[in-house]
Amino acid sequence: GRAADVETLYPMAAQVMPELLVGVGTRVTAMGGAGAALADNLDSLYWNPAGLGRVNDAWVEFAHGSLIQDVSHEFVAFGMPVVRGHSLAAGINYFNLGAVDKTGMTPDGQIIPELGTFTPTLLGVNLGYGTLLSGGMTLGVGGKYLMETLGDVTQNTFALDLGCQLPFESGLVIAGALQNAGPKVNGYALPLEMRVGVGNPFRMSDTQKFTAALDVEVPLLAVGQTLVHLGAEYALADLLLMRAGFALSDANSLGSLSGLTAGLGLNLGSWRLGYAFAPMGTLGSTHRISLGLNTSTFFAAAPASAESKRRKKAQTPADPRMSFGAPGTGGGIELPKHPNRAPVLPSSAASTEDERMMRSLVQKGLSVKVEIQSAAMDSEPQNVEFTVQRGAGPKIAKWMLTITDMADKSIAALSGDGQPASIVWNGKNKAGKVVKNIPELSYDLVLVDVNNDQETANGMLVLPEGRPGAGRAAGRGTAALSPKAIVSGAYAQGEKLTKDKKIAVIYFEQGRAEITSEGSEKVGDAVERMKRYPSAKILLLGFCDPADEKANALLLSKNRAETIMRYLTAYYKVSVSRILVQAKGDKEPIVRSEDERLRNKNRRVEIVLQPSQ
Repeated sequence: GRAADVETLYPMAAQVMPELLVGVGTRVTAMGGAGAALADNLDSLYWNPAGLGRVNDAWVEFAHGSLIQDVSHEFVAFGMPVVRGHSLAAGINYFNLGAVDKTGMTPDGQIIPELGTFTPTLLGVNLGYGTLLSGGMTLGVGGKYLMETLGDVTQNTFALDLGCQLPFESGLVIAGALQNAGPKVNGYALPLEMRVGVGNPFRMSDTQKFTAALDVEVPLLAVGQTLVHLGAEYALADLLLMRAGFALSDANSLGSLSGLTAGLGLNLGSWRLGYAFAPMGTLGSTHRISLGLNTSTFFAAAPASAESKRRKKAQTPADPRMSFGAPGTGGGIELPKHPNRAPVLPSSAASTEDERMMRSLVQKGLSVKVEIQSAAMDSEPQNVEFTVQRGAGPKIAKWMLTITDMADKSIAALSGDGQPASIVWNGKNKAGKVVKNIPELSYDLVLVDVNNDQETANGMLVLPEGRPGAGRAAGRGTAALSPKAIVSGAYAQGEKLTKDKKIAVIYFEQGRAEITSEGSEKVGDAVERMKRYPSAKILLLGFCDPADEKANALLLSKNRAETIMRYLTAYYKVSVSRILVQAKGDKEPIVRSEDERLRNKNRRVEIVLQPSQ
């Protein structure tokens, strides 16, 4: 009968805490339960906590399941990175098992029927932590508090999960997770098991991707059966996702199509929608729906006060000649928002030729040039033009531009489809009024390609007092990560710090001004040494890459030096008064080589930390 079928489907159901055997979410469920290697969102709380190490934004997820025998399943979770490479998540699992007839028994063993009904419930509270290590490996740990209510009887316990995911350059991911380690409940053991799996995405074209996955679920106790899960996913422009899978177990004997799974996913900007379907033969079918929302904008770092920004603006003069964006000047650790948008500092030794090179730069990644046009009268709107340049890459599907004030309040928002060559903001706010009396504004430009990957550029619009005018702008952009390279160093003059006067070697991403995690540690080491020698003159040399073209070399060098400068001022609180930027231009190429080609291509910028007064 149906009761026997339930026991076939969930052989541990006669024991304790059956919710431990029911997966969450729609993606992995639709892929047959093959989630050990694929888990990379809040569903990782169940499938493999190591997947939490890949949660790079703040997400909230809601899921509802209509299961067999009038059982309903609700899942809600929230997770976000707390610091770079470390993420936390929390979730609640709730099962309503439907109305169950209550019966009794006389002293002589006779059944007393129709004593009413009761509704069994199962509750699970999950907490998880994941970390991303160098090389892409992730580790995770999850804890679960479980409570089961059967009429007047309540029992509870806790369990622990451990997980690991190891990716390879080919895209292959190998993963393992130990699940449901915990004490017995009323003499019954929890379903302790080991889940191992592999997954691999295959890029079919710029807009198509196919992913295959395999999991093996092995019980570590005498009770239970080994399960094999197979799954596949086809993604079209990372917008529409079609999924299917198969779970090989004793449940396949329930009838036609039992063990098969299928589902759909839809990615709409910050929203993720999902559906999963699984036929269970004589028991009926299960249906799940899920809704995910990227809430990162609600959890951005609190902006600095207007007064602190005014002080910083007064301390750090912007170069009015510079109005270009640059690839990847962000740092390798989280910094306050606006120090990352500090206007480009003047390069006292930069030649006119160097300036022309910067202005005519053809970026390999995303760059934005901002031109602020003057208006004859305050009552007239004033155009701000954003000229967008982008290197080779997947086709852009859409773009969003946001203008914010010093308190991070949105002033204007523009959006469109395709790759923009130029975006013009008319100087009006959302109410259609000309923006006045705001000396500083910030912009954020986001390009979303057909694979749903993002490229961003942001910066400050430094405006004259009163309203937009003949202002100036500075910004930055980000591009895809490349291999690491040792391309910058910090040296000291005036005091002997080390045998070769080297404080530290700073690591940057190849072709970018973004410091790696190793590099950020080196900056900290350098600061500690600098504190020991307050009378020393410190040189921060922003080297460029040996393979860079001449036009890009000086700008990359400059941006790397300024990245270190932002670390020093915003994170380590080094006084701006100690900082002087010097562009060496043709005078001191990084490569002291007999190869004239290398000497011509490579340039260097210095940041000089003057001795403390």
